[in-house]
Amino acid sequence: VEPLWDQYTTLYYEELGLRRSIYDTAAPSGSRRSANYAPMPEHARYYLLESAMNGVQGQMLFRFHGLDGKQLQLNSRVFGAFALVDDIITTGDRARDLKIDGPEMHVRGLAQGGERLVLVGDYYTKTDTRTGVLTCPVKWATPVYDLLERRKIGELKPENPTIELQLQGLDDRARFLYIGSRWEKRLVAAGGMENPAVIEKPDTAKMY
Repeated sequence: VEPLWDQYTTLYYEELGLRRSIYDTAAPSGSRRSANYAPMPEHARYYLLESAMNGVQGQMLFRFHGLDGKQLQLNSRVFGAFALVDDIITTGDRARDLKIDGPEMHVRGLAQGGERLVLVGDYYTKTDTRTGVLTCPVKWATPVYDLLERRKIGELKPENPTIELQLQGLDDRARFLYIGSRWEKRLVAAGGMENPAVIEKPDTAKMY
């Protein structure tokens, strides 16, 4: 008989339309079957992204023995991305005119006015580099930003509303994108920096 927790986890993945196996890669630890429910830190962020883009408006994180500093760091980056676009997540409508051409890739989107949130994911392919082409119709030239990296990665135009996306390595499984013209205003409103991955170290010689 499948344990109750395993039943719940299986149903959770089925509800999101995901295969469960990509997350069940944590090494077993002690007597607990951690490979069943303790995801690797690199993979845990995809729970949050897929849940948000599928209508979940709250998250609770349990401190299993698999939760560590790296997982907190990666999760914090996801929450930082959510802070920039939380209004679109909570009140946006499903974007149904998106298309992704790429093996095993899927796309989910939310729209609010002229802004879009797009999640492109590939949780199955085992090759190091996967390439897909995202199509998102626009009425005017519109910049595309990577929300997790907080940087511009391209621009869509009415005559060519496509952008090529690459997933590098087996731990790089999704791209979380903002497509719109209010990027700077959203950064200021959220109190965020352009790229949180690049933080300059203070010049200690000038501090004393």
